Formats: sequence, structure tokens, C-alpha cells
Amino acid sequence: MSEQNYNKPQWLLDLENQSWQTEMVASGLAIVGSISLGPILKSLSENLIPLFTDYTLQNLEAVFLYLFNAQLIMVLCFIMHLSLRILWAGFLGLSSVYQNGISTENNLIYSSLFIGKLKDEFPDLSAYSMKLDKICSIIFSVICALLMILISLSFWIVVFIIASNWLRTILDPNLFAVLGKIILYCLLIFLAFAYLVTSGPLKNKSLGKKHGYLTNQILSKGLFLIAYQPIGYIMWTLRTNANMKKFYIIPFALLIPIGILTALQYDAYLDNFSARDFYYQNQNSFENKGYNYEDELNEGRRLAISIQSRVIEENHLEVFIPILKREQRFRDTICGSYTKNKEFSKRENRANKIQYYTNCAENYYQVKIDTIAYPDIKYSYSKHPNRDEKGLRFYVDIQSLPKGEHILYVQTSYAYEKEKGALRQIPFYKSH
Repeated sequence: MSEQNYNKPQWLLDLENQSWQTEMVASGLAIVGSISLGPILKSLSENLIPLFTDYTLQNLEAVFLYLFNAQLIMVLCFIMHLSLRILWAGFLGLSSVYQNGISTENNLIYSSLFIGKLKDEFPDLSAYSMKLDKICSIIFSVICALLMILISLSFWIVVFIIASNWLRTILDPNLFAVLGKIILYCLLIFLAFAYLVTSGPLKNKSLGKKHGYLTNQILSKGLFLIAYQPIGYIMWTLRTNANMKKFYIIPFALLIPIGILTALQYDAYLDNFSARDFYYQNQNSFENKGYNYEDELNEGRRLAISIQSRVIEENHLEVFIPILKREQRFRDTICGSYTKNKEFSKRENRANKIQYYTNCAENYYQVKIDTIAYPDIKYSYSKHPNRDEKGLRFYVDIQSLPKGEHILYVQTSYAYEKEKGALRQIPFYKSH
């Protein structure tokens, strides 16, 4: 026993020798936890969408894309590890029954030459089980390091969003763009320098010997923060002891399923962040979705204009329009910006803000059904009973409409790039 092992307490040595138990339990719990994280991220994204401008939502789209991919990576990695551990358990059971592995004495079915070649290719079942055990332990440690890296990056992404939004409010747009490019180029130059002096061509030169380790510390400590030590222990132990080239194939193997799953879930989770997707929402009547009809909506947040049903049995349409922060600058252009009066009470300011939204709606929205315009719509401020979503509600008398198919058109002043105001089309059927 080495001096290092001699100083370890017995309980730690026992845990190290039986690490497979901890790994399997941790992987199982991590799989369940990672899968459960998906609906939580979905709910969080829905709650954030009404609160921010298009610029912030554009950044949040990248953040949640990162978070969903991180979740997928964790699920796939821990499933891979658990599967390998189950495979290892199978080899362990087989080895306990047939300790010598392939038998060279059974020549009834195969020739001795054939059996000999099999034994040369698969010589030691127990040794292979031990090799698989080591691979599983290495993969588990890499996954743990990856988890901490993803969490550390999440912190810096949040810092980036907060800082960029703050700078955007105090700086001229052109100056903000120039400053962003300067920061980006400085980071790229520093990363290139870090590579050159740590593992690149300059690592054995005087510059690398003098600044290599310090540069690595600055980069690692700055990036990983409190996770610096656990990540450092795992990654440097592996890089200085194991041949990591064989493990580099793992990220590339994960790219294909992650890409497929991300594409499948993008529309479900992330399309509401995009200004372009929001602009083109319901631009065509044949693209209407269940979120436009109250009786088809689930418990998710109301983020689109909705009416009571596809089939209208009443003599009126009840329309709910959510108030979203992303449309505020367009409201300000049409109606002017709302400012609180410091001399008023909170209740009075709240009443004035509600009045601002209802008055602005008369100019911000234009409503018609088929070819019939409704210029005298009376808007009222309302909170949806689903999750108290703030919005505007109005009613349209359709008693004079004939039985059959119709389309509700709501023209808004929200624009995307050089496009005109967004047009929402919601088809419905009047049953009588």
C-alpha cells in the first residue's frame, strides 16, 4: 500500500473500492432530476417572456437554448454511464459463474484452432470487467466536471445579460456595438495567448514557463469560480494520467442526438422568444394553433391573442390580448410613454396606467371580422383567470354574422425590422 493510501481512513478506501454503488445511485437520481428539469425550464421561460423587451428576449433565447441543451447533455451522459454500469454488472455476474472466461476444453462444437483464436482475442473476462469498471468511473468523473462547468457558464451568461442590458440603457447604440466588439476581441486574444503559453508552441519557451501557469489560473479561476478546485482536480488528474483521446469521441457522439432533440423541442420551448416568430404569429389563418382558443389551452401562460373557442355558439366574441413588455416601445411610438406621477398614490398611478393601456389600445389595435371593421371597440383592462396574466379584453357582437366560417383580424402596431405592423388572424365557426 502506498503512503498516500496508508494515510486515508478506512471508510474512504472502502468507498473508493465500491464506487460503483455510489455511481449507479447518483446516475439514477441525476437522470430523474435532469428529466424533471425540462418542465421547470419551460414554465420559467413562459413566466419571463411577458416581462422583457425584444433585445433581452433575444439574449434569453440563447440562454434557454443553452439550458435545454445542458439538460439534454446531462440526461444523455448519465444514461450512457448507467447503461455502461449495467453492462459492467452483467460482465461481473458472468465472471462470477465462469471465472476463466472462454473454455478451451469444449471442442465439441468448434475446432481447437477456432477456440484458440477466440481465446487470443478474448483472453481474460475478469480483466475486461476491471477495464470496464475503470472506464465507467472515468466517465462518471468527467460528467461531474461537465455538470460543474455548465453551472459556472450559466452564471457568466446571466452576468452578461444583466451587464449588456444595463450598458444598452446608458450608452449610445453605436458606442455599445463598438464596446461589445472590443470586449469580444480582447477575450479572443487572451484565449489565444492562454493556449500558446499553456499547451501550444510557446509552452516550453521562456514566455510559456514564466506566464503559462499564471495565465491558466486566471482563466480557470475566473471562469469556474468556486468550482475551480473540484473541476481542476478531475480534469488535471485525468489529463496527466489517462489517455484522453479516446474520450474525445463522446462529445461528438452526443452532438447528433442533442441536435435532433433540440430541433424537435425548439418550437415547443423557444419560439416565443424570437421577435421574428412573434411578429409572424398567426399571420395566416391556416397557421392558427390551440393557444388561440381558450377551451383548447392548457395551464401554460397566455402569450397570444385568444377567443373562447373555434366553434362559437354565442352571439359575441370574447377576445383577450396579453400585454407584453416587448410591445412597449411600439406603444410609446403610437401613444407616448407612460410615466408615474410622484405626487399620486400607488392606487392612483395604477389606475392611470390602466387608463393608459385602454386608451392606447384604440390606436394600437384595429379589429375586423372578414371585411367588416369594428372601429368602436371598448377595451377593458383585465387579468386572465389562468395565471393573472395582464391583458386587454373586449367583446365583438357577431349576431348579424351568417352561420359558417369567419376570420377575426387584429392589426397591431408591433413591427419586425422593415415589416409593417403584425396582423393576427384567428378563424372561427359560427354555429347558428
